[in-house]
Amino acid sequence: MRKVTESLFRFGWAMTTFGLQQALHLAAPRRGWDEAERGFDAIAAAAAKEMDEALRTYYRAGDRLQAGLVDTASRLFSSRWSEPGELMNETWESLDRTRARVQEALAEEEAGG
Repeated sequence: MRKVTESLFRFGWAMTTFGLQQALHLAAPRRGWDEAERGFDAIAAAAAKEMDEALRTYYRAGDRLQAGLVDTASRLFSSRWSEPGELMNETWESLDRTRARVQEALAEEEAGG
């Protein structure tokens, strides 16, 4: 029990100090953002590697969903439309791409990929 408790606290402290490092990276334009991206990706990959297959499938589907939602938000906030209908079309198209990403992730996992 002591070893598990030490490990749990070590993990908590590592995440706290990692969060501080990432905040400092995000405060530095351009180069810092690249460093932050690499750090976030490395931690996400390490965590996914530790998951059993069922949770990894769930994780990958959620990762694709989040990526699609970020893509949708990015398109909505960075584009300008002259007609409200164009905004709705872009929204539906982005959501459809997100749905397709999640379905792809699930299909890949079912196929053993």
